[in-house]
Amino acid sequence: MDNLIRNYDGSITSNPQELVVPESVEEIQAVLRDKARYPSPVRAMGSYHSLTPCASSNGTMINMSKMTRVMHIDKEAGTFTAQAGLHFIDASKALRAHDPVK
Repeated sequence: MDNLIRNYDGSITSNPQELVVPESVEEIQAVLRDKARYPSPVRAMGSYHSLTPCASSNGTMINMSKMTRVMHIDKEAGTFTAQAGLHFIDASKALRAHDPVK
């Protein structure tokens, strides 16, 4: 199976043996537990916008694009918790919706 992935400008490519697009933490846990089906190195990738091969793997790549939920915003503690696939612009929108500028 061809899993060729290119970054945004085509300067970095990767062809992992396995490409997984999980929708839950449990799916990621299953990948990490099944070393026979999902060979290492296992690397998580976001939008693959990097100009370095930091997310590239010839083993298993986990595409986080379906894990984009904002989990918790705590204004008092100054914390923001979200799934790993959330884009910065969407995090910004969530924060603004949570506490709009007056």
